Amino acid sequence: MEAHPADGISAIATWCNAPRDLLQGKFGEFMKTRCPSGLKSALAAALLFVVADMAVAASYDFSFLPLPEGALRANVTAINNSGQIISRVKLTDFNEHTFLTSNGTVTDLGYTVLGQDINNLGQILDGANGGRILTDTGVVTLQAPADHSMANVAGLNDHGQVAGSIYAGYSSGSTPVMWSTAGMTSLLTANMVSGSAQAINNLGQVALNYSTLDDATSHAGIWSNNTLIELGTNADVLALNDKGQAVGLMGIHAALWNGTTYTDLGTLGGDFSAAIGINNRGQIIGNSTTMPNNWIDHAVLWDESGNMIDLDQFIPSELLAQGLIPRLRAINDDGVIIGDITNQEWSNPMPFMLTPTAAPVPEPTMTSLWILGLACGLGLAYRKQTAKA
Repeated sequence: MEAHPADGISAIATWCNAPRDLLQGKFGEFMKTRCPSGLKSALAAALLFVVADMAVAASYDFSFLPLPEGALRANVTAINNSGQIISRVKLTDFNEHTFLTSNGTVTDLGYTVLGQDINNLGQILDGANGGRILTDTGVVTLQAPADHSMANVAGLNDHGQVAGSIYAGYSSGSTPVMWSTAGMTSLLTANMVSGSAQAINNLGQVALNYSTLDDATSHAGIWSNNTLIELGTNADVLALNDKGQAVGLMGIHAALWNGTTYTDLGTLGGDFSAAIGINNRGQIIGNSTTMPNNWIDHAVLWDESGNMIDLDQFIPSELLAQGLIPRLRAINDDGVIIGDITNQEWSNPMPFMLTPTAAPVPEPTMTSLWILGLACGLGLAYRKQTAKA
């Protein structure tokens, strides 16, 4: 029996021997002229699965942020979706100034401002002077009760709502609060001893860490619709997005909470990881160790599919060779990441940015490669069998 070149699975073998035809857009020609009708549906379904399973290879451009002349050290705190960045810079006057970087222009906001956050309207959360919001039309001062005159502010959303904490003194417990146009709201529950707000999203949800009367260990939770939703104990929540997804740590591993569903994000091979930021696309940034019993960690990204990417590969090798370590701070919805690079003693950090490249290259995942390999193997086996017949 003579094997016909378009017979059965031998057509797949022919395809495996000429993958460039498919990659060059000739799949339609192949299906029409070289594949029998009985195989077309199955092959098309398999190819669609492979295409759907393609992973985009992450690629980033590294750049230092522009700094004013005479900067001794600097660290970044926030970035919004317009790419505006808040940095805190120590100058030669030995005061720490807050700088706004916007469209390539760097503006000194002075040493009386302690920049904590910036929302998508360009409003700046000032952590000095008991907490303020700096807007184009003026300054909004955040009021605290007289018996809790000290305040820490953590996050500002696009509605002008602020998450933070108030306390009477450094030795006293703190009360998590939210400020809005209606004033200040305490987020302290009856069973809560002390707590602090870490972040706020545009839904008005607040990420909280707290202790309770019956358990002094760290609890993580989300305040939503006047209800505290506990995420776990021995946990810290550090950020959340507008979908209500929160990230932080559970034990010594990076954690993702989607509602109350918990996911251990794992490590790069070491013992420790932490997630410190998440955008509305579900991209998560943080850090991870790469070897057991080693606490030198790498900057990492968990992409929308949960793949863990070592971002140290995009840091200039000459910086890493000096023993400098990148610490990520924030990520916006365009996937732009900001952070600081410094030594282990945290002296003289300098801010940097990782910008996604415009045209990432698709790469097949291991599942796709396995399916393609299996198809090719079956095709070659069938061709040998029909050649013997």
